[in-house]
Amino acid sequence: MQLHESAQKRADYLAGDSSTEPDDGDLYGENIFQLDLFITLEDSEISLPSLSEAVKTAIGKWYGEIAHYDFDNPGQSRNTDQFTQ
Repeated sequence: MQLHESAQKRADYLAGDSSTEPDDGDLYGENIFQLDLFITLEDSEISLPSLSEAVKTAIGKWYGEIAHYDFDNPGQSRNTDQFTQ
């Protein structure tokens, strides 16, 4: 299966499931980020974070794992799973 076919199959699966567990059988690896949106009411209006804010949060959490990465002893660890993808 080619990369784009594998990615589409996985995207279709995730779209119908609330799980963000990684696919251990995937040959390509993946990074999945789930952001829980909390709706706040201000003056009777619903306020949601912008897409830009959500993307910045996802990238910050991914790249933040660099603080736990041991460049002298490369490899994955529980604290760097997403960073090392």
